[in-house]
Amino acid sequence: MNITPILELAVKLIFTLITIFLIPKIKELLAAKVAESDQKKIIRWVELAVQAAEEAERAGLIDKKAKYQYAKNFLEARGVTFDADTMQALIDSTVWELFNQFKNDAESEG
Repeated sequence: MNITPILELAVKLIFTLITIFLIPKIKELLAAKVAESDQKKIIRWVELAVQAAEEAERAGLIDKKAKYQYAKNFLEARGVTFDADTMQALIDSTVWELFNQFKNDAESEG
């Protein structure tokens, strides 16, 4: 019995639920702590930090487990500092968002 289609459906469902529920909550949390004019800047910095961590890992500069710390250090060096839970949530939600964007782009091309 081939369970691959079931697993693919389960993964898509999980990503959809995360996108629907987690990302808006993170943005609400950010909105409560930061003025609207700064929110877009912070979100863009977080996207850049996550992408930089991914590229550093691909280039062999850091290992996979160090990507979160790399992104966090990247943000802190640019003045983006929050408590540990907020930083974790910002980075994680951006990873999910970029992963889903990449996955959707790959599916539309294939």
